[in-house]
Amino acid sequence: MHTPHRYQIQHPNGQTTAYMYDSFVDPWRPAETILIQHGFARTAEHFYHWVPVLARRYNVIRRELRGHGQSSCPLPGQNYDYSTGTILEEIKDTLDQLGIQRVHFLGESTSGILAELFAATYPDRVHSVIVCS
Repeated sequence: MHTPHRYQIQHPNGQTTAYMYDSFVDPWRPAETILIQHGFARTAEHFYHWVPVLARRYNVIRRELRGHGQSSCPLPGQNYDYSTGTILEEIKDTLDQLGIQRVHFLGESTSGILAELFAATYPDRVHSVIVCS
């Protein structure tokens, strides 16, 4: 049985992002990456049932939004800039730290708009955008 493991990335602003990584691609085959970003009030586990199908052909990153799952939640007085610009920069930093240049960005629910904004802001980092709602 495959048990997913959460990893943590710390961003320059001090916040941490939790993510899950799954890949069952044959190790001798190159594989593109799908970044799955859940919507409001969900976690990376929401997409657990998608992993077997997607991870056979793609590397799959399931990232947790700020304040969701095991990603950090800014404390009062931390002066965190909770804006789309900050969220997009944290997504980009996640990819940078993982050494991933381009992704298929799947944004679910409210993160559909994040997928669209990310593609508009960083078009060289996106193969495709999938909005699931």
